[in-house]
Amino acid sequence: MAKQPMSVLADNPRQNRLFLIILAGLIIISMLFLGFNQLTSAHAQTANGPLNFGNVTVGTNSGTQDAVFSVSPSLTTTYNVTATYVGDGNFTVVNNGCNGVNVSPDNSCSVTVQFNPLTAGPHAGTINFAYGPAAGFSPGSGEAVINSEGGSKIKLTNSLNAPSQQVPTASTALSGVGIPATTTAPSPSPSIPVTTKPQPTCGSQIQGYVLIDGKPGAGVVVNLTGTSKNSVTIGDGGYFYFNNLCAGDYTVSLDYDHTKYKANDADVRQFKLDGKNPSRDNAFSLSTIPATTAVPTTAAPTTAAPTTAAPTTPATTAAPTTAAPPTCNLTSPVGTVLRLCTATSQQDGTHFLLTVQVGAGDSPVNLNDTVIVNLPSGATVTAATASLGTATVTSNNTVRWGTFSLSPKQSASLVLSIDAPNGNLNGSSLFVSGSFNRSQAFQQRIPGLPGLIDIVPASVTQATGGQGGGVPSQAPATGTGQDGTQDTPVFWLILAAIAAGGLGIFGLYLTGRSRKPDQKEQK
Repeated sequence: MAKQPMSVLADNPRQNRLFLIILAGLIIISMLFLGFNQLTSAHAQTANGPLNFGNVTVGTNSGTQDAVFSVSPSLTTTYNVTATYVGDGNFTVVNNGCNGVNVSPDNSCSVTVQFNPLTAGPHAGTINFAYGPAAGFSPGSGEAVINSEGGSKIKLTNSLNAPSQQVPTASTALSGVGIPATTTAPSPSPSIPVTTKPQPTCGSQIQGYVLIDGKPGAGVVVNLTGTSKNSVTIGDGGYFYFNNLCAGDYTVSLDYDHTKYKANDADVRQFKLDGKNPSRDNAFSLSTIPATTAVPTTAAPTTAAPTTAAPTTPATTAAPTTAAPPTCNLTSPVGTVLRLCTATSQQDGTHFLLTVQVGAGDSPVNLNDTVIVNLPSGATVTAATASLGTATVTSNNTVRWGTFSLSPKQSASLVLSIDAPNGNLNGSSLFVSGSFNRSQAFQQRIPGLPGLIDIVPASVTQATGGQGGGVPSQAPATGTGQDGTQDTPVFWLILAAIAAGGLGIFGLYLTGRSRKPDQKEQK
């Protein structure tokens, strides 16, 4: 009998079904591998290692460094990336090149960061990269149909979609150490440790004014003696200031022409300062001495009755008026929001009052982090008063206000007294950080002194249609590349090929064995 051409399928229907099952298994393994490779593609998105800015003097800026987010060239997916900074005001994002951008395979984006410590000691922050497949790159589904010789069909469906509620993140840690501006010189002997010279507390101020006949006493010299010495000459405004005074005892006295003027009260006063708090609104009052009355001469033969000129009455000294701090119309906001407003008033050529007011909406706001007021170079904060929390003058032109919480619809205010030699507050800025409901963190750097601004929590959204999310509220998924490692796709491809080849050889072996009895019967 002539040999029949060999077919991949056996004549036995049972063997056909076995072969189709093996082939279906191979297809399922391949489709599962492709889907698994899509689901684990998060391993190929990485952020560079931690950035250490080293030791930087308080009040100065370090050089810049870049936090980089990159996508592996082995992927085929483009990712939408949004980078945010989490930390206090000691790090500044100079340029955010990862703000809702799409990053394709073998490409990257970067965030430029600078370290500018406000206080001494170690500081830390984090650049978080929230990412997800960009529009048109989400894993999809596939379908395969296998026809047998008998006309039956086996339908295989792959529906491997990435989780819709998770936003993976990668991060770059930031660190640096602020060091005091003044330290003792290091000892030449390596065995003797370097010590930091204790800094005296010199944050007090003596401020006041001098009046002559109720008007500014221009030309009067005010002398300061005691723990430190200084002298100022009263100008047209009538005010005098002695700033940055350390704790100790001081004497303030007036130097003027005693033949022309007399003191209406003490012209020498004693002060005891603690190095932290100011002594303000110290008034010194002088008045003009009236002209002396001339003695009349007696004329002969009659004596004229001398006429006595009535002495002039010195003008009363008008008490200086203290201007009320400026206010802003902080209407009660609605929803989860922190409303902030600022208002300034100029008392004279260089003296300003600044009011910073915050108000909560329908959710409590925790400001245990900080509100930082940065004033232009040369400006000096002479007094800071807060209705809630604590206000600390960390340098002449920087104030930190915080350590308090606002209940819904509650507000708080900070009033600063400022001396600005330039006659304006141009170049000021604000930095606000805290949390809503003690869980939704927020932070925002605000240039200038805005009249009114609302701060809301950043929302977490799935990156679809090219729109990036905000600060993520959930923990990063396992294996999202925070340590910069990734699995090798080639390994899984080789493993799948070996499994498929083995199953194929085993199926052919079973088919060959089942054909031998049939061939003997035909013979």
